[in-house]
Amino acid sequence: MLQNFLFFYKLIWLKATGKTSPLTVIFNVTNRCNLRCKHCYASYYNRSPKNEMTADQIKKLILDLKKNGCLRVNFAGGEPLLRPDIGKLVNFVKSQGLGVDLTSNGVLVPGRLADIKNINCLTVSLDGRPENHDILRGKGSAQKALSGIKAALGAGIDVRANMVVHKYNLGDINYMVNLSKKLGIKLHISLAISNIFEDKPIFEIKPTNDQYRKVLRQIISLKKKGAPIFFSAESYESVLNCWKDFNIEGVIGAPAPSGMPPCPAGKMFGLMDADGRFWACPHLIDKVKVKNALKVGVAEAWKQTKDNPCTGCYQVYHHEYGLLANLKLPVLWNYIKAATGKM
Repeated sequence: MLQNFLFFYKLIWLKATGKTSPLTVIFNVTNRCNLRCKHCYASYYNRSPKNEMTADQIKKLILDLKKNGCLRVNFAGGEPLLRPDIGKLVNFVKSQGLGVDLTSNGVLVPGRLADIKNINCLTVSLDGRPENHDILRGKGSAQKALSGIKAALGAGIDVRANMVVHKYNLGDINYMVNLSKKLGIKLHISLAISNIFEDKPIFEIKPTNDQYRKVLRQIISLKKKGAPIFFSAESYESVLNCWKDFNIEGVIGAPAPSGMPPCPAGKMFGLMDADGRFWACPHLIDKVKVKNALKVGVAEAWKQTKDNPCTGCYQVYHHEYGLLANLKLPVLWNYIKAATGKM
């Protein structure tokens, strides 16, 4: 509750002063991954692990992030549970009074429960029915993800499922909502991005424009009826109303679409890569110039994050946190309910 209070206090302070602060940071602790998901935003399975930070380097940056206003760290990757020291890193973050979440594909969760018992929340990727999840993430991965979710719940860990909507699982929204209700967990629903700022996707996974609009309306309707969907109905409505063409995934070097909330990337959250480079957003990895926080410090690297030509995309979580940054009351209320387990 104290962390939630501090988060909202800092939101109001940032809004009033016009300043920026890395309140929430996705912290990639490894490039390695035990899956080969075809819709991975940074193709981690093709990246080298040789420049990954040591535990001491990660701790150094955690302290520096805290000094610069960070309140919450989300360990990710790659697959963060491939690090044998992940438990020590989790406990270090907690010892600093920061919130710590972890995002995983779920495969290794049953064997690492002791290492993640102190996290605030575990988010596991689960895209729908097993046969549709496995199309992009690999045969048998859905069952392993579900086993990981159940194991974590059995250990008393707060769990969320993350569903990425793509052209193969459009009919699985109700399935995931019902499964989430059955398990007693919250559900993140995001939209697939396959070729942001690039000419041609490696593997086409996106629904058509009309299909995206239909599924957004379905999600909005379910949310308003009380489905345990984490993001607010307002954020999905924002995407639906301001994004006219889903063939265009992001806007770079041009004004954002009319009605788009200001993107919070580089203003209230960022991504620390496994080698220390500090990005504004996961989708900008290797697409813009950034600075390495290990070399120049968090404060200097953070200044660079907002100096990029991207003005917006259709990712729901960007709209959600943009509306949060604008202190939109329905979105704030949704966030409070989600954070306190009242959803």
